[in-house]
Amino acid sequence: MGHIIGFFRAIWFWHYERGTWQYDVMCVAILAFIFFIPTSFFDERKPRATKSPAASSTGAVPNLNSKPVLITADDIKNVPPADTLQKSLESAGLRNLGRPVTVRHFEVLTDSRSGTIVGYRVWFD
Repeated sequence: MGHIIGFFRAIWFWHYERGTWQYDVMCVAILAFIFFIPTSFFDERKPRATKSPAASSTGAVPNLNSKPVLITADDIKNVPPADTLQKSLESAGLRNLGRPVTVRHFEVLTDSRSGTIVGYRVWFD
């Protein structure tokens, strides 16, 4: 038991000299960790839901045949700051439509040259 504890203590405190096989194994393990662990392992955001948040409780995909509303980036800048983009879009929709709305679905619109966000195409309930 003492050998096992001593082994882990030596690894933890990096007691091995350069050029030893133990040092090489630790370096390879660190490099393997860096290059083979997926980036999602380090992602602090909550995992994405498997179902679309716009889906109803029955799991049905919402009807997107209704006409979408264009919300520009300037419209988003003119509403009070919110926790999420969805809340910002709902505030902009309230301002544009004059009634409380809920976001069913939205698509990001980007400039084809620069890739910057120019607005959102939003379907409201």
